Amino acid sequence: MNQSEPHLLKSAHVREWLRTLDESQWWPADRLLAWQMARFSALLAHAAATSRFYRRRLSTTRVGPKHPLTPERVRDLPILTRSDIQDAGDRLNSTNLPKAHGWTDAVRTSGSTGKPITVRTSQWAQTIWAAFSMRDHLWHNRDFSLRHAAIAYFPTSPKARTPEGNSEPDWGSLVTFMRKTGPSFYMDSIVPVDKQLDWLRRIRPGYLMTYPTNLAALAALSLERGETLDSLVHARTKGETLGPDQRALAREAWGVEVCDTYSAQEVGYMALQAPGAEHSLVQSEAVYLEVLDEAGEPCAPGEIGRVVVTPLHNFATPLIRYEVGDYAEVGPPAPCGRGLPVLTRIVGRVRNMLIKPDGSRIWPEIGSDSMGGVVPVRQLQIVQTELRRIEARIVPRQPFTFEQQLALTAHLTKKLGKEFRIVIRYVDEIERSPTGKYEDFRSEVASGS
Repeated sequence: MNQSEPHLLKSAHVREWLRTLDESQWWPADRLLAWQMARFSALLAHAAATSRFYRRRLSTTRVGPKHPLTPERVRDLPILTRSDIQDAGDRLNSTNLPKAHGWTDAVRTSGSTGKPITVRTSQWAQTIWAAFSMRDHLWHNRDFSLRHAAIAYFPTSPKARTPEGNSEPDWGSLVTFMRKTGPSFYMDSIVPVDKQLDWLRRIRPGYLMTYPTNLAALAALSLERGETLDSLVHARTKGETLGPDQRALAREAWGVEVCDTYSAQEVGYMALQAPGAEHSLVQSEAVYLEVLDEAGEPCAPGEIGRVVVTPLHNFATPLIRYEVGDYAEVGPPAPCGRGLPVLTRIVGRVRNMLIKPDGSRIWPEIGSDSMGGVVPVRQLQIVQTELRRIEARIVPRQPFTFEQQLALTAHLTKKLGKEFRIVIRYVDEIERSPTGKYEDFRSEVASGS
């Protein structure tokens, strides 16, 4: 959001959206789909009329009263990649944004793909972002009077990059123009984990937002020290894949549950964790999200496919069938009765898949939080450096014995397969990406890096 103009997000508009969301979450799937198709059609018409990129790209698209949009027709539209966005530049943007959509602002993101992109967002799109932020808070019954802490990427706050961290009197403009809140505290994830834990014990937050791997490192250190965070009500995660081991660590260390969010800066919220469950619900009122198999067809429940998403309300830079680079597993209809589609889990990116010598791929479930009693590991990253070579980069809690090295090698061989040569390499630190994110597993064979 344009932080210099947060007052331009009208609370009345957000409240109106929240009233709609309170009703629409219970709509049956066919009604929700019809609502999406109407908004998708409006976005297509706007893009074709006001974007130089889409004027050409959609010139042969048959959408209108005689050819109403359907999921089958959506799949006939070309998929938009990050490279497409880079190549198109300003040609992707609308040259005539509807006046009601308000101001625009640039959103720059590289994610963890190494392909930076810039898109524009609007006041209207950010108003809707605020409404979904509130939905997340309300779904999980958060107490706005409690202290909120965030440990993530804060490049513009030098103080946040120190062991003292930084603070604000409230939770920020996405919430406080509607609710009075307690103070918030934030620290950059570049700060060492032991200093992070010391800081959390000093500020005593009710809620903690951070990356899943950072959460696991904090929880493991708490257990190692025999310290707890008794003020914590629950933890929140974003930006990385959250696994069951990380949830279990938070329960063991602090007795709290973890609530995950699935979003992207250039898109907004795509899925939020369902109330009282661990699966996520697609935020279909904001996005049209597809999970596609290798043939480009929709995945059935239990199947894993690539995520392709269309934000329905950002007319400043239309992103029509944008391939975000993630893979997700489709779930069955939500047991709570909500009509929103279910994602059982967000699995990861292509480079997070292990490539077997026979060409098959698997999603390995390995990380420092899954080592259990195998070896005393502070941090672990597994990298497939060659087709048959796996490198285990380890920050040990203490020097390994020969027997522990054998145990670790045997453990990784069992997890990954006998066809790989396991190489153990000790390091002082495993660095995060420039945006503070971290991957337990990465295949350099898959990524081509």
